[in-house]
Amino acid sequence: MAATTNPLAGEPARPADTEAEHRARLAHERALLDEAREDVKAGRVIPDGESDAWLDLLVRGEPLPMPDAPSASHPK
Repeated sequence: MAATTNPLAGEPARPADTEAEHRARLAHERALLDEAREDVKAGRVIPDGESDAWLDLLVRGEPLPMPDAPSASHPK
């Protein structure tokens, strides 16, 4: 596989994944997506209006309270 870069961040190219690294990364990403889907099903989400208000504070450089999702206890 060819080297990859993040043109938006201006990061230098990183060495390409080996086939095994690529498979492992995809498996990890798949697991994260599955976890996110379960969170949504369980209602562990932040309402759009609340997240928009939080992002507005971020853009204006104001202090940011940590958003809190309902039933936010999340085992890890």
